[in-house]
Amino acid sequence: MVSDRNKYVADNGSGIMPQLPELLCSRCHGLIYNDWLMGTHGKWVGMWKPTKKSDRRPFTCTQCHDPHDPSFFLKAAVPIVNAEERQLFNLEKEKEVVQEAHY
Repeated sequence: MVSDRNKYVADNGSGIMPQLPELLCSRCHGLIYNDWLMGTHGKWVGMWKPTKKSDRRPFTCTQCHDPHDPSFFLKAAVPIVNAEERQLFNLEKEKEVVQEAHY
């Protein structure tokens, strides 16, 4: 069991190496972690179409995000929109796009 508050700790009480912060982040951010694993979240470096796994690697969570000073602030929740309101909104947006295309 890790008792040092300056260390990353897994659910079972064992330590997490600082080189693998994604194991800690995944505890609360599971959906984003899955996106990161699939390559749809985060920054990758290396070849675009790698021939082997070592040709491309992802940045870890803490290479892009500062866990002590997140750049994304909480925003007020938007009220839930019913299907009819959403359809009207989409129609209005389509009209705006068409009007902008004609100018």
